Amino acid sequence: MPVSSNVRHQKMRLPPTPGVYVVELLNDNPISVNADRLAIADQCIMVNRMNCKFGQAVNLARRQRNYERTFGVQNVRFTYFFETRHYSDIERLAKAHLTQYRMIGRSGRRTEWIQGITANQVVELIQRLVQSIPTAVDSLKMHGISQHSSHPVENMAQRPGITPSQIVDAATYLASTGMPLGLLRQLHHSPRQTETFRATISYFSKKSEVRDNNIVYGARLAHVANEHKNTGREFEILVKEAIQRYRTDA
Repeated sequence: MPVSSNVRHQKMRLPPTPGVYVVELLNDNPISVNADRLAIADQCIMVNRMNCKFGQAVNLARRQRNYERTFGVQNVRFTYFFETRHYSDIERLAKAHLTQYRMIGRSGRRTEWIQGITANQVVELIQRLVQSIPTAVDSLKMHGISQHSSHPVENMAQRPGITPSQIVDAATYLASTGMPLGLLRQLHHSPRQTETFRATISYFSKKSEVRDNNIVYGARLAHVANEHKNTGREFEILVKEAIQRYRTDA
């Protein structure tokens, strides 16, 4: 099924310059990482929306086209990219930091495909790595496409990058659709059995930032709202997906 949100995100095209990137998939059914190469497609690892990938490229625009050819334009979303001449150094450091989350390929070697943490967590790590390389910071141009907005992101200091206004918007949308309160309470990091949409909206309307486990709660809300708005999938499925993606023990 084509994902309509992807059309919005794909309007932001990557530049034909060197840099590093994080890419997410939007497909539910697993697709081979070499789906466009039929001779070896069945021999490769399979990935879906529960995975993301980090990497580097001499030409980011060409790399974007390669992913779209392999997985289909409707299934690809570049969450963030950074233009920098120091892409190899950043990728090398990222590989070392993310070893435990890197999927093992059929050859027995670890790949750049990630499972067990979110794309936003990978982005946060890469941002820290960029800041650790002074020469990279000097030449860095940062661009981003948020999961929750098509506008450039200036700062993603908080994992997984959620703001009070995004939480209010998500809760307002979910309340308007009639999502059961029981599902809302499952999303809460407690989970809190007395939580209501009104209480969530009231609480976060008064906040200027999101802290601690409320980040997880807010990310879950935004994920469910965004995916339901764009795909129309059932709330029960989206809630389970959000809880799996955004864990309090991550």
